[in-house]
Amino acid sequence: MSLLTLRDIIYSYADGTSNVLNGINYQFEKGKFYAIVGSSGAGKSTLLGLLAGLDTPTGGQILFDDQDIAEQGYSHHRKHNISLVFQNYNLIDYLTPLENLKLVNSKATNETLHTMGLDDDHIHRNVMKLSGGQQQRVAIGRALVSHAPIILADEPTGNLDETTAADIIAGIGGADNVKSVIHCITRVRFYLKDESLADDGAVSGTDGVIDVAKAGGQYQVVIGAEVGDVYDAIVAQLPGLGGGEVDSEAEAAPRPTTAVGWIKFGFSSLIGVITGSMIPVIGVLAASGILKGILALLVQFKVVADSSDTYQIISAMADSMFYFLPIIIGFTAARRLGSDPIVVAIIGGVLAYPSLAHMANPDYIVKADNPAGYESPYHVVAQLGNTIFNTDFFGIPVSLPQTNAYAYSIFPIIVAAWLAARIEPYLKKWIPAVVRSIFAPLLEIFIVSRPQDLVA
Repeated sequence: MSLLTLRDIIYSYADGTSNVLNGINYQFEKGKFYAIVGSSGAGKSTLLGLLAGLDTPTGGQILFDDQDIAEQGYSHHRKHNISLVFQNYNLIDYLTPLENLKLVNSKATNETLHTMGLDDDHIHRNVMKLSGGQQQRVAIGRALVSHAPIILADEPTGNLDETTAADIIAGIGGADNVKSVIHCITRVRFYLKDESLADDGAVSGTDGVIDVAKAGGQYQVVIGAEVGDVYDAIVAQLPGLGGGEVDSEAEAAPRPTTAVGWIKFGFSSLIGVITGSMIPVIGVLAASGILKGILALLVQFKVVADSSDTYQIISAMADSMFYFLPIIIGFTAARRLGSDPIVVAIIGGVLAYPSLAHMANPDYIVKADNPAGYESPYHVVAQLGNTIFNTDFFGIPVSLPQTNAYAYSIFPIIVAAWLAARIEPYLKKWIPAVVRSIFAPLLEIFIVSRPQDLVA
């Protein structure tokens, strides 16, 4: 039985110089799957647009259930007969994935999105915070939950890259050889259990792969601009390993047997931790830097005065990423090293806490009820050579870096994440389960935050 019929379809653009489609006749039967193939510019998307009622043919008829869709009304046809998956998703950008599905079916549930490879965290995000591949999954899910009898899809899996992902995983020794995986702007970076199992030739010869590199304990697959989509497809096939989460039960890599080998191993591990912690935030750091540059131009061309409220607000937008870097890097470093990301992020908050910065800044003053009318929280407790101890902790002199303490810093919080990863197993072992959720973080924050004051 024909559900959708093309009769002598002709289509030409406004200039009328040539027909993109010329005399197309075809019957699409109910319950079947059809693929329209052809070279780029052959008119595939144009034909889908006509079938969907998004455009009108220059000549001929399109029938749905033996009735001309022009007589039904194109709006009626789009609303009741057709569900579309576009190349550019066409999602409602201020809604979550589930809310986008409920627009076409109020009874839609998370189950459809789980089937499409999205977890609960992704399902409750704004769709604009998802990658291209994830947005495409939402668009496909939206089409599947609709009541329309026909689904039209314009390259619906163009952003999923599942074949490339499967070939890469096979080339690096299979899913069982992967400890964790992250990505940067151009590369998917794997931490492998046994790097010797990876076939460099097979991986570099995979469709969509530019090259393979090894550095910092990482097996790096160079993808290019499509890295985010390939990464999504890889993570969908490696549940629980995405985002730098390390498998604590993974088999340990072989240890060096010589002093030189240990030095190389230590340096490689250090570089791996630093890059693994920084890679997730490189894009945001670049964006913040650009915003600072734009602000400087606005001041230079006298669009904004540096004493205005507008300047202060934009400056806060640009500087917040850098000022609170210990919090952000604390989260990513903890994920890389296997400690609790939330607890380490709070420790990062301790390092960037404004009161500590004020205690380290000799120029900072506050109003006070004294003859001078002001006072400074900065004071010198002791001095050893060129090292100034400007505060104390239970009477023990502490040296905070001048002016900003640990705001804007990276290395102290990475040390904190490493120390937290060493302490957490003991806290979990010795603290009773009934009070562990409260006292383990409490002790960890107190123990780990204090040594960071000694790193100067």
